[in-house]
Amino acid sequence: MKEINFSNDLKELLLRRFKWFEDHIFDQAKNTEYKYLTLAQTRIFALMRGRDMTISDLAKRMGVSRQAVQKTISTLVDHGLIELRVCPDNRSAKLIKITAEGHRLRSRAKKAIENAERDLARKIGPNKVKLLKEVLCEDWD
Repeated sequence: MKEINFSNDLKELLLRRFKWFEDHIFDQAKNTEYKYLTLAQTRIFALMRGRDMTISDLAKRMGVSRQAVQKTISTLVDHGLIELRVCPDNRSAKLIKITAEGHRLRSRAKKAIENAERDLARKIGPNKVKLLKEVLCEDWD
């Protein structure tokens, strides 16, 4: 039986490039006060996009359990990057709020993302980066 080569499989290509991007950003974070953050913790900030969100909503967006989100955010709470409050719309739900320190982290992350994009543009050219963004912004639904 012939072995299937997935090296050009779109899913694999997207995952590999996503990993390159995350690794690039994490390399920049190694020398900052945020070096303790895990990938899962940084993804929480990316998914929240600066907005308040309930633990349940975040769990749905991440595709994990509420318990997994609670475990992941505990360090973020301990470091003062986020805080948990009672949700005004649903008193039994916990609302995740980004603190001032968390917003400082987001600002630094934005700069790291911009640096990664500049490095990518140097590698593949700015026109290809622009095209890549255009394709990824198209409505696939």
